[in-house]
Amino acid sequence: MAKTNKVSGEFAVYRRILRIDELIASGCYPTIEDLMDDHEELGSRATIYRAIESMKLELNAPIEKDPRTKGFYYSDKTYRLPTVFTTGQEMFAVSILQNMVSNLKGTPVYESAKKVLDTIQKSAVKNPNEVKWNSDNRFLDSTDLEWTHSRYVFLDDCKIDIPEKNWNIIEKAFKENRIIEFDYSGIWKTEKTHRKVQPYQSVFSGGTWYLWCKDLSKKALRLFQIPRMSNVKLTKETFLVPPDADFRKHSSGAFGAFIGETKRPVEFKAQFYDEACEFVRDRKWGDRQKIEEQKDGSIILSFMGNQLYPFLKLILSCGCNARPLAPKLLVDEWNWHVREMVKNLG
Repeated sequence: MAKTNKVSGEFAVYRRILRIDELIASGCYPTIEDLMDDHEELGSRATIYRAIESMKLELNAPIEKDPRTKGFYYSDKTYRLPTVFTTGQEMFAVSILQNMVSNLKGTPVYESAKKVLDTIQKSAVKNPNEVKWNSDNRFLDSTDLEWTHSRYVFLDDCKIDIPEKNWNIIEKAFKENRIIEFDYSGIWKTEKTHRKVQPYQSVFSGGTWYLWCKDLSKKALRLFQIPRMSNVKLTKETFLVPPDADFRKHSSGAFGAFIGETKRPVEFKAQFYDEACEFVRDRKWGDRQKIEEQKDGSIILSFMGNQLYPFLKLILSCGCNARPLAPKLLVDEWNWHVREMVKNLG
């Protein structure tokens, strides 16, 4: 038989294994000689044996050798080789995601997400093109990624559990664009108030989940902490999600889930000294960011944003190594806090 369709290049190993699988699954009990004479040119005796060993070890192929015919067959007649393979880099990404999914703890989504990622990792099949062998023609397993769990660490913030019922109602409201009602007790205004909202998005920030929505009584966009919502109810009323509903269109999110007094972005400006300078230089705080070096070694940071109070919190956290310059509301708030701190000194 003429030799055609020679196996070579990047997909050589992949095509070789698929062809061997096809021949074994056909039930014709191909021998090593049959495989060597195949029109796909599967390679030498050693190459084919190595491919079969790879199929056994990497792909859990139940390949057996018939003692009478010396031909290969599958002991499990239902087995077929997976036609979708994953790369080592993709499996690495899945392993990292398993660490990141810990941020979903406290929600009903956590167990489901963890189960899916565990299933992917356990059932994924290594791309045969990435199979490695040592000098003794022994298979080297490069899929073991247990080490990533101790080397890539995502620290958990202090999390607040969310009742599964509330989470499920919000999820249904998202899917069906339904208005919801709930009682809410805020951090600053602890007295419970009744709210009726069009829910747009769930936003995770600072160890908790927020509901980004339109408060129908206030006729304004609001963020509510989901753990502080009670008596959550799904109404029969529906709504159309406006094109500008995305939280990220209203805030850069550089300081987490917060939208303050300034609805439109304004220029924030502050001066930082000593060790605070390096901390500020390393990060992106907002659009049109600019850092000006000063002769005394300090820097002046400016950017466009609307998260005034979180930026004020950052400045206050730097103590004597920071002071605001603009806008006036930011400067006035900082001055008030400084005066109060002086009073507290007695």
